[in-house]
Amino acid sequence: MVTDLNGIGWAHAKNMSPLYAKRVTSLLQDEESQINGILMIMDLKRVGWKHVKNISPLYSKRMMSLLQDAFPARFKGLHYLNEPAVFDYIFAIVKQFMKEKTVSRLHFHGKNVQELTEFIDPEYLPEEYGGKAPPFSNK
Repeated sequence: MVTDLNGIGWAHAKNMSPLYAKRVTSLLQDEESQINGILMIMDLKRVGWKHVKNISPLYSKRMMSLLQDAFPARFKGLHYLNEPAVFDYIFAIVKQFMKEKTVSRLHFHGKNVQELTEFIDPEYLPEEYGGKAPPFSNK
């Protein structure tokens, strides 16, 4: 699953849960995803301070608990692209609630999208991320 946060303001980001729920639900129903797990790509190109100021330690703890202990899918890798400088602040808050196994599955690529091909077959990556698949769309 590719998630592109470009152009999404905080008000919209709060309301993205139904969109993610729908995408993840379809992945969870796929037998291959159940067996192999999920790889996510998060493009953070336009994430800024207005997003970060709304992430509290309590929210972070609840989200990590949900994702690590109650979420009915296995995350095999989370790949972050274009992390802004403020991302270090977010990660410092969230990391304290992450299990070592989760941290080991995080990959930070910065602006180096070509690195993704070391982890994900280019056949499945959208063109803008160095792959051969059609361009990504949030629609």
